[in-house]
Amino acid sequence: MPSGGDPWLSVILAVLAFVIVIAGAYYATRFISKKSIGLSRGRYIEIIDRAVLSNDKWLCIVKVGERYYLLSVAPSSVSLIIELTADQITLIDKSDVQEGNASFATYIQAFMKKIGNKTDETDKS
Repeated sequence: MPSGGDPWLSVILAVLAFVIVIAGAYYATRFISKKSIGLSRGRYIEIIDRAVLSNDKWLCIVKVGERYYLLSVAPSSVSLIIELTADQITLIDKSDVQEGNASFATYIQAFMKKIGNKTDETDKS
C-alpha cells in the first residue's frame, strides 16, 4: 500500500482481509468435516459414535450390518467389549446420527439404563 494513502483505508482493508481469512477457514473446516464423516462409513460398517478416553484410547460404537458393537480402541489393539442388540441401543434420530449431533453419552446412558433394569430384575429373583 502506498505510504501517502488514507490511514483509515489501510485499517479497513486489513480488517476486511482478516474477515475474509476467518470466513474462508470456517467454510474450509466445515467442508473437511463433512468429508471426514463420509470416511467413517463403509458399505456395511458405520462408526455410530466415539468417546475419547485419553490421547490415544477411545470407546466407539460400531454398526456392522444390523448389529452393534461397543469397542475399546488403543494404538496396538481393538477389543470387543460387548455386542449390543437393537433393543439395547436407542438411536435418537437417524438424521442426528448421520449429522453427528447425537452424543455418545446419550447412547451410554440408554445402554446403562437397559442393563440396570435387567440386573435389577435378576436381583429380585
